[in-house]
Amino acid sequence: MLLRADSISKVYERRGREFPALNQTDFSLEEGCLCVVQGRSGSGKTTLLNILSGILAPTSGSVFLDQADMYAMNDSELSRLRGENFGIIPQGESAVSALTVLENVLLPASVFTKEDAFIERAQDLLDRMRIGKLSSVLPRELSGGEMRRMAIARALIRDPKVVFADEPTSDLDDANTREVFGILKETARSGKAVLVVSHEKCVPEYADIVYRMEGGSLNRCV
Repeated sequence: MLLRADSISKVYERRGREFPALNQTDFSLEEGCLCVVQGRSGSGKTTLLNILSGILAPTSGSVFLDQADMYAMNDSELSRLRGENFGIIPQGESAVSALTVLENVLLPASVFTKEDAFIERAQDLLDRMRIGKLSSVLPRELSGGEMRRMAIARALIRDPKVVFADEPTSDLDDANTREVFGILKETARSGKAVLVVSHEKCVPEYADIVYRMEGGSLNRCV
């Protein structure tokens, strides 16, 4: 397994009371797999994604990328692991408005390396997403579907092992929703592990594995 979680949980405390967001959960994800987690708002699915992607430390349990215990690392080590191995497509609009499409895609490449080395790859990704001719425009000139394809290109710029997407089609119409899921399916088939949190009804057409999250508990559907 490329990504594995053993008995992870998350409990928040407020005014002396505990609020469980994620019950003890085991999870694994392989290369070449598109996995989707569905569930109502507040069910714990985004909490699960944030823990698996190294953004939110679990209250208990461990997460491994290959053999690396992510939450046994210090902040610097974990930040580097995320930057070198994970691509994240956040919910909603996440572009920097003052930067061009190409500059937005290059942002993750500028953290640990010189982004100049990634310019050709960034343009190739934009071409694959069919927005190559828009590389020099600002995000405000993009449609919703184009904005989401830019976010996917940005997530792939460092050739990550795992791609995480949090409701990547929440504000898109049916045609753009299917296009985005088609791209994510293609991304998984290229050898990436892809984990998507989504409420879309068309998920079974694209997903290799579907889970349902209810009340902080994860159950496999397909």
